[in-house]
Amino acid sequence: LFGILMLLLCCGIIDSSNGLSSPSSTTERVAVIGASGRLGREAVQILSKKNIPCTILLRQQPDSSMETNVPSSIDNNSSREEVIAFLTNLPNIDRIVVGDVTSPETCKDLLRDCTACLALYGATRRSKISDLWTKDVSDTDLSHAKQVN
Repeated sequence: LFGILMLLLCCGIIDSSNGLSSPSSTTERVAVIGASGRLGREAVQILSKKNIPCTILLRQQPDSSMETNVPSSIDNNSSREEVIAFLTNLPNIDRIVVGDVTSPETCKDLLRDCTACLALYGATRRSKISDLWTKDVSDTDLSHAKQVN
């Protein structure tokens, strides 16, 4: 029940002060974390087609040199600068927040006046997963499963 109430509150269906709110009094706005990534850019474009206002989080300020050379479309081969220039010029982008997703202040600023949040950021792999087991201890560690028999 608590989860349902929180969902209704977050979606603007109910108001914390007086119960149900009228649809005209709520403005739908979505915060998008990871908007310049592969999945995030798709989400922002879909929201744009539905005329849903967005606030996006970027790690760096958009490149001002791209303001005059905004691409008309983007694909998987587009550079990060091209993607950001394209996204920031979509008609549904209300606000751009520059900061880091791990900063509470940045997140508070990003979520201000938003009714929903899409967290579509991903971790950047800095090493191969095989780096985790480069040291073979099976012969030297007596507690290793190989040493049981």
